[in-house]
Amino acid sequence: MEAPQQAVVSVIIPVYNAAIYLKACIESVLAQSLPTFELILIDDGSQDDSLAICQEYQQKDSRVKVFSQNNAGPGAARNKGIEVACAPWLCFVDSDDVIGPDYLRAFWEQGALTPTTLVIQGMQVMTEDLQTQLSVLKYPRETITMATAPQLIPQYRLLHAGHPVLKLFNTNLIHQYALCFDASISFHEDHLFVLSYMQHVDRIHLCPATEYLYRQSSGSLTHRLHPYTESERALKYLDKSFKDVSEHFTIKSTSYEREINAFLCSTLFRTIAYAYRGAVSNQEKLELLRRLAEYRKKVTSADIRRPLSLRVMRWIYLYLPKTLQHVIFSTFYYLR
Repeated sequence: MEAPQQAVVSVIIPVYNAAIYLKACIESVLAQSLPTFELILIDDGSQDDSLAICQEYQQKDSRVKVFSQNNAGPGAARNKGIEVACAPWLCFVDSDDVIGPDYLRAFWEQGALTPTTLVIQGMQVMTEDLQTQLSVLKYPRETITMATAPQLIPQYRLLHAGHPVLKLFNTNLIHQYALCFDASISFHEDHLFVLSYMQHVDRIHLCPATEYLYRQSSGSLTHRLHPYTESERALKYLDKSFKDVSEHFTIKSTSYEREINAFLCSTLFRTIAYAYRGAVSNQEKLELLRRLAEYRKKVTSADIRRPLSLRVMRWIYLYLPKTLQHVIFSTFYYLR
């Protein structure tokens, strides 16, 4: 059992049926070159051996704290982690990913941080066995201030960076503004949290480190069927959050606004897909199409270059009457 040390950062990991990868994840955190952390494991009602694995490591290392709750989703699990975190800073790691030994230390590579500083580093996207790198997200070493944010946030597309991982958050700032993950939705709730947090920072440190290894697996959210009502709410909240963050940082780039609108388009069309692939009545589907018409201006201006399917969806959305849209979507998703 290691001697307790004053933690400077709480590492929060939501855990749900992650037994196959969990040991590798936990061990990568415990191997950090920065030893002053607490590891908070939130078991979200796992049905496999995840909780037992968490408890095993809690017995071995005093830095590990384990909490268990009924299944409520990753947002609720992260909220629990925030609630019990004791360190002045916190970060999130997903239970099927691993981090390199200098992941935590890299957050402080540019020196002391003010409470209103957000730190972001990059990642490597790996195959499921972590043997092959599929892609890499790497930032330069850069400090973004309120003066440079209007240019640099669009340049690095930071409003697209909705992962709660890769980022260092100030615990007191989260509590001060009562920020949390919206546990009522399972789609983009993490992105909404990050955008809400960004509205309260005045400096962003970018780190060139790529110590986070993201495991690309077949169970990712993009392959899951979500309730279309949750997706529709997420679309509404994202639209407002993008606007609020842009106003906070005085971002006026028209080209970046078109990129953001393309992101919203993707969410809008995914909402349609969830409705037409789910057990939803024809009346509900038609009413959804009518409600989504309010985004016409954003869809029109969106910078959609690929994939072709999104461009086709946009043409249908913009130029065909709702009744014909309904027939096309019904036929397409039935055949799929």
